[in-house]
Amino acid sequence: MQAGYRQTALDVRCERLSAKEDTGLISRSGKSYIWLRYGRNRIIHTIKHLHGVDARAYVHHRASIATDLIAGPYVFIGRGCQIPPGVQIGRYTMLAPRTAIVGSDHNSAVPGVPMQFSGRPPQRRTEIGSDAWIGYGSILMRGITVGDGSIIAAGSIVTKNVPAFEIWAGVPARKLRDRFEGEVSIDDHRRMLSGALVPPTFAAPPSTLSKPQQSVQGELRTTQRRGRSERWSHGHRDK
Repeated sequence: MQAGYRQTALDVRCERLSAKEDTGLISRSGKSYIWLRYGRNRIIHTIKHLHGVDARAYVHHRASIATDLIAGPYVFIGRGCQIPPGVQIGRYTMLAPRTAIVGSDHNSAVPGVPMQFSGRPPQRRTEIGSDAWIGYGSILMRGITVGDGSIIAAGSIVTKNVPAFEIWAGVPARKLRDRFEGEVSIDDHRRMLSGALVPPTFAAPPSTLSKPQQSVQGELRTTQRRGRSERWSHGHRDK
């Protein structure tokens, strides 16, 4: 009962913070936001018993995470993600909402025994490298390796290893193209990933309009109101 109450209170606070971020009330480029984010991360990690997750890694409070997860700095795990035991994620990697790592659940080749009662096959580790981006709703089979800098398109089902710096998509997922052109670009990116941490500059939420956009939207709303007012005036005089 008490644990459930704490979780509900946490949900409310996190949703309020997210709402402030989405409306631009909290700037993601300032030191205040960085420290606020670190503090929030520590609370989530403690509640979920994520002792192998770096304090700078963001785990959504509505994600389902095994307690043995190992995740580096600035990992992002979105809402509704499902991460089983035996997963390691490198620095800067992003898992969009509803990403799931599945498989190795039941033995299916034992005759005379229902699959539900047949036990589990050997559990394999899943490794996702640094600066990878797993798109919304993607499914990764347990035991695979996703290389550094790779991108998985939304809705993909990944059944085999993904080499570094490649873009994959589809069901089952296949290579579309390389992320970078030329070995020089890849070498530069590898040096960045293995070097000192890059100072964070988090992007603003997509729903936050820039000032020019806000001005255009404001002018559009004013024009619409004037149009409605003029139509009402003409209709009133015609009566």
